[in-house]
Amino acid sequence: MATKSGVAQPPKKRPARRSQRQKNYLIVAGDGSLYLASGATGKVSIVDGETTKQVLSLLKQRQQLGKQIAEVLKSRGYEVSSDADFGDIDLRKR
Repeated sequence: MATKSGVAQPPKKRPARRSQRQKNYLIVAGDGSLYLASGATGKVSIVDGETTKQVLSLLKQRQQLGKQIAEVLKSRGYEVSSDADFGDIDLRKR
């Protein structure tokens, strides 16, 4: 941008925008059904049966990968807390 004197000025910096996105929450009920809660609106929706099957399968895979990640880190001498979020979700059948 040029000023009245004709000297170029760098563009003004705008303040960084903080993300306005809110977290969504996936709730696993005791009977195995899933609920999705919107952090932005607070709306809670029940997840349909077919989607629930797919999501639970992915969560189980995530749990297994998390355990593998923790094992590798521990074997290399890193300290990993027992509640490390590597997919440590209890999905055992009751």
